[in-house]
Amino acid sequence: MNRRQFIHLAQALGLSTWCGEMAFAHSRDHHKIRVRKSLNHGGAMADARKFNAGIGKLKANPVATDYKSWTYWANVHGVPPPVPAEMAKVWGQCAHRTPHFLTWHRAYMFFMEALIREVTQDDSFAIPYWDWFDDPAMPAQFTDGTLPHLLHSPRAYNPRQLLRAPFLANDFTEFYKLFEPNPHGAAHLMVGGDMANEQISGGDPIFWAHHVNVDRLWDAWLAMDPTRANSTEKEWLDQQFVFDTAGKKVIRVSDMLDTAKLGYCYESLQLPDLHDEIPPQPQVILPVTPAAKTAGLVQPDTAAKTSLALTGASVSVALPILNSEREKVANIMRDPQQRDHDLTLTLSDFHVTERGLKRGYSYRIYANLPAKARSGEQHRDMYLGEINSFLLGRQADHASPVVYSLNAIIGRQMRRALWSTNEVRFSFVSADTNEKEVLLEVGSVELAVSSPGAATASTDHHHHAAH
Repeated sequence: MNRRQFIHLAQALGLSTWCGEMAFAHSRDHHKIRVRKSLNHGGAMADARKFNAGIGKLKANPVATDYKSWTYWANVHGVPPPVPAEMAKVWGQCAHRTPHFLTWHRAYMFFMEALIREVTQDDSFAIPYWDWFDDPAMPAQFTDGTLPHLLHSPRAYNPRQLLRAPFLANDFTEFYKLFEPNPHGAAHLMVGGDMANEQISGGDPIFWAHHVNVDRLWDAWLAMDPTRANSTEKEWLDQQFVFDTAGKKVIRVSDMLDTAKLGYCYESLQLPDLHDEIPPQPQVILPVTPAAKTAGLVQPDTAAKTSLALTGASVSVALPILNSEREKVANIMRDPQQRDHDLTLTLSDFHVTERGLKRGYSYRIYANLPAKARSGEQHRDMYLGEINSFLLGRQADHASPVVYSLNAIIGRQMRRALWSTNEVRFSFVSADTNEKEVLLEVGSVELAVSSPGAATASTDHHHHAAH
């Protein structure tokens, strides 16, 4: 069979051209390519049954430290302390809030998928994916009870806005840092229950269908534009992940970037409409704390800063651009692509209240939201990112700052007459407008001009708005 016939056959079977191309290329090398299918349209029912059977076999193994037990694999992602010393190298290894968020989870899916094939003795199995952009409702296979090992408790499903903004980023770092909190983290919070808790989310079977979709969307982001590429940094490419105590289940990042070499492709890399709704400007405008204002005036090189106590309400706070900063900001306005100065919003000294730990929280962060969106304005003109209870984890206190660069949006806001040379109004748009108690305290909310290198070095959470 020649290439054209092979691709036509793949398309007739409902597979993407991308998947057909990969399967043809690797068929000549005798590599078996399995197709990960969508749970949304029924075509993945056979794999859902196999997944149910495989999980059942793993759950029947009561030895938590055994590689072939369900508890072992749930704990690889996260586990409440204390962790047994002999398991410290393989349990609780999820790479959230790092450059390996996508790569570590790809490896995690890969080894679990291989294990399910082994215990079911079915070499054709591939984990099916839940395309929550196509249908945010949890797939029936995980809820109706016909496949009992795909059920889980607790869950507390509550729809969330899943953002498309990350797919407008052209840089890998921008993409994964926008993608991790939303849609990835938002989908965790949408399912609720154990899925909303990073430490134990791997124990819910829907976690796997969710993260296979995350992996699919990484490939889809790359496929959107031939100029897009993964990181080329040697340290990133050389990183290895280990999944067993004997050190035999190991994979290097550079060996996992071509999914066909891992033995799988996706039924579809189709993306949703990339339009995100612009939220209305919050009606509540919080004052900047007088102490922060005074400090800014007495020490002209100190950035404008305040603190926030966030409830379920959406709020805004306006931080001044200090006189000492205006020449640098003007330099950015003249050339947002310049590398000398970076106007940043830094959030630090987080404290999650007891109510916040119990209920969770989610705040999308915007700069200069208009009172009402006008024709031609786009979500990415104002969106900086999201902080939520899945991204920050289950600790009450977080010292590491989260830093957002405003440089990319300044040019767009100037063109749309949204930018002010006097202040920046930041809005924290909550997903929960009913909660009256404080959920999250942010000890420092700071607007400053810095060098990009210094801002990036300060945290793993440095974000750039999508270009």
